[in-house]
Amino acid sequence: MISFADAASRHAAARQARYQTTTVELDAEDAMIAAAWQAWNGGHLDVHKLTELYDYVRNSEITGWAARWARHIPYDVLTLRRMAINTPDSDDQTWKGDTGFAGIDLMTLPGKGATVAYILFGNGACPVHIGYSSNFRNAWRKLHRDGYVWASWQAWLCQDDTEAFAKRAQLIKEHRRPNIAVHAVADQPHQFAAQVR
Repeated sequence: MISFADAASRHAAARQARYQTTTVELDAEDAMIAAAWQAWNGGHLDVHKLTELYDYVRNSEITGWAARWARHIPYDVLTLRRMAINTPDSDDQTWKGDTGFAGIDLMTLPGKGATVAYILFGNGACPVHIGYSSNFRNAWRKLHRDGYVWASWQAWLCQDDTEAFAKRAQLIKEHRRPNIAVHAVADQPHQFAAQVR
């Protein structure tokens, strides 16, 4: 059987080793968070990666992670998630989906307050509606209630209504279509009516 003095000595050595390991990990974590902030400021790290890093640091199991994060980065998780909702995560910096209104809850849509220009496509990738909104989800609901039917969509983030209006005009020119939305006639769903919007 081990003596108390030997057991206490072994425990003290293990605690010291753990302290040294934790110190090394915390120093590396601090450097990583500082580098992430520099990369963010330099435009080399997007909000989605910053949110992933936040979750990674939070899962470190070493208490005090929030204070260590806040020492370098002034955004908490709620702020980061709001920013992520309003930032496209595709390579071409747009939101897009291969679903109509029925898939509204199955995908990431531009968040409320994100001003976007958008196209709703019918079958054959033909534009059904070209518009802009700062409340995309509600715009979708209104178009659905008005009888519009679409199979896919794409939305571009804009700084404000003026830029969104200009982007909408550009999209209309690119698709060589007048700004006409085609929707099902309520009492005759097999027919279509053109409506200028």
